[in-house]
Amino acid sequence: MNEVEKKQPHRDMFHNRREIECLLTASQIRSRQHLIETMLSCIRQLFEYNIAQRRRILKLLEQVDREDLTRGLGVGWGSIHGILVHLMNTEIYWIDTVLRGVETERVLSEECEDMDAISKHWSRVEENTRNLLSDVNEAYLQNVQSVRWDGTIISFTVAKALLHVATHEIHHRGLVIGLLRQMGYDPPDVNML
Repeated sequence: MNEVEKKQPHRDMFHNRREIECLLTASQIRSRQHLIETMLSCIRQLFEYNIAQRRRILKLLEQVDREDLTRGLGVGWGSIHGILVHLMNTEIYWIDTVLRGVETERVLSEECEDMDAISKHWSRVEENTRNLLSDVNEAYLQNVQSVRWDGTIISFTVAKALLHVATHEIHHRGLVIGLLRQMGYDPPDVNML
């Protein structure tokens, strides 16, 4: 390589993120690190919020008639019971299968005959999620994972997958609360503030 080539790096010389990061200023690195640390803190806070609100909803659902829990209400998962099973399986899929690389058995609707059984399954799901979150660090958040859906490969960062899981539950919790209100129950206020 001659002197001119050494002074003018060619774009093809930068093969990965680490090489590019070497060109960042110290201030840019600190700012980026702060952003990632903040994101990790927010993700953990969202999961703790979800767990706390989930427990409040499950406690209320212990008082709901089984018939109301399983009644077909014309929503995507059929009933409140169906939504709960869907939420557990979604978290199992993303946390265990995709992010941890562990095949964990999905929860079957038949295994959740009552709220006690649902709460026991949720406890296992929560434990696995908390274990993953306690091991997550800033570098891991930036890892890219991929899944194949219907023949298409979808790639995303671990951070984005975790945010997806958290917001997915928030969406369905709102649906459950709306359905409970329509049936005449008085669900708790689950807003963050």
